[in-house]
Amino acid sequence: MPLPRYVIHVGPTKTGSSYLQLCLADAAPALAAHGVCVPMQNPQARRVVHAHAYRAARSETVGDRAAVRAYFAQINAQGFHTVVLTAELMSYLKIGQLRQLRELTGAEQVEIVFAVRRWSDRVPSCWFQEIVNGCIETLPDYYTRLINTAQVNRELDYTIFLDKAASVFGRDALHLLPYSNIRDRGEDIFTRLCTDVLGLQAPPAPPSLGKSVWRTPAPETIELLRSLNTLGRQYRVGTRIFELYRGQAGAIDTKMLFLWMSAAMGHFTIDDHAAELAPYYASLSAYADRLTGADANFEVFQRKRRAAPLVMASYQSIPGTMEAALDIFQQLCPPGARAGQWHMRVPPGINRNWELLETKGRRAALDNRERIADQGIDDPDAEDDGAADNHDERVIA
Repeated sequence: MPLPRYVIHVGPTKTGSSYLQLCLADAAPALAAHGVCVPMQNPQARRVVHAHAYRAARSETVGDRAAVRAYFAQINAQGFHTVVLTAELMSYLKIGQLRQLRELTGAEQVEIVFAVRRWSDRVPSCWFQEIVNGCIETLPDYYTRLINTAQVNRELDYTIFLDKAASVFGRDALHLLPYSNIRDRGEDIFTRLCTDVLGLQAPPAPPSLGKSVWRTPAPETIELLRSLNTLGRQYRVGTRIFELYRGQAGAIDTKMLFLWMSAAMGHFTIDDHAAELAPYYASLSAYADRLTGADANFEVFQRKRRAAPLVMASYQSIPGTMEAALDIFQQLCPPGARAGQWHMRVPPGINRNWELLETKGRRAALDNRERIADQGIDDPDAEDDGAADNHDERVIA
């Protein structure tokens, strides 16, 4: 029996991955009728995420790899011509781990699907996800950090992953799903995946069309979360203030604080034509021939200029704003529930090592999302299944 080809969707974050995973889970029976297998470890899961394959690719334990290898061997023997895997975590794998992932599938033909979204739309969304994970940076500070570390940061330089994937799977095995182009034309990303990559002439209708796992909230809510994250670090609460806020948001009165914030609304503009982004657009454009469908050899995305709304720091000068934020924090984290002692000032060690704590927080969030994926629980961080350290090795020709 011939081995199936494997199509592995790797994200990246904030490119409609959760919607695709909802559709794949809902459409699994219809796709199976077309000879396409979407493995479902938990049939009750709302969406499908193959985090177990990611962990096995990273694992140095023989038993872990053997179990996943046997799992794929069973799938390979079922007679499907295509197997679809999906997990944003996989876009964070290193070269050796990508090779191990390929070996685990047992397949001769492994193809990679990578969605491409313009920076002016994606960066603000990524910033909010960082806020969810405990970040205290403003959007301008976050964007500046991305620019200053772009050569090792996959949020701006997509070729960091593409170069690695091309070296492992072959350049012809790459499929760049033009997320921004698809959205600009009002098309459906799941339908394009089915027609362009899976080769289905009559794909199933998008079963999750109109569904949304995650929506970016209003700027006032984001600024409140950022302020609460700052207080959380001062009082040594940790980086997951968002979980506390989400659980009690309905019982907290934010009306006056949000009114003050709304009086200080502004914008931060991200221009995809900016000189500092030009090298990364040029390197990405070298992969334009790998764009799927009719987009092949055209623009990877239409560069635009976007003014993202945000609350300016000037609101903090309004009397009562900081006291209101502190009152909300005290409702979420009463003193008895906090680790450590009550300190109004940032402890020096915490202040010096906030970047280290940021990395630890991201990895803790990553471990939590792996657990959620295994249990089939709806993940509040659904658009960010790979919030790991962005620093990684590059492929040197």
